[in-house]
Amino acid sequence: KAPTMAEIWLKLTESEYVDMGKLGFISWLVDGIHLEDSQDALRVKIRQLPKDVSPAQKTMVEDKRQKLAAHIVKFHEVADAMMEGIEVN
Repeated sequence: KAPTMAEIWLKLTESEYVDMGKLGFISWLVDGIHLEDSQDALRVKIRQLPKDVSPAQKTMVEDKRQKLAAHIVKFHEVADAMMEGIEVN
């Protein structure tokens, strides 16, 4: 039986932690994939809303957008910290 994606990620992140003593690029990539999944899920929820969206529904969407945006900002901050001292041309 082939390993699941979750099992592969777990093995890679565990080995990364053992090798480096901290989480690194693989964990960051997994976080990025989860962010993309969250964006896709929100997009689906928005498309499923009725045309006459209620204020409560609009509030729910805006709350989810803001939380997702905050996670994306943090993701980029982690990337900047990880890339510090690395020159990219």
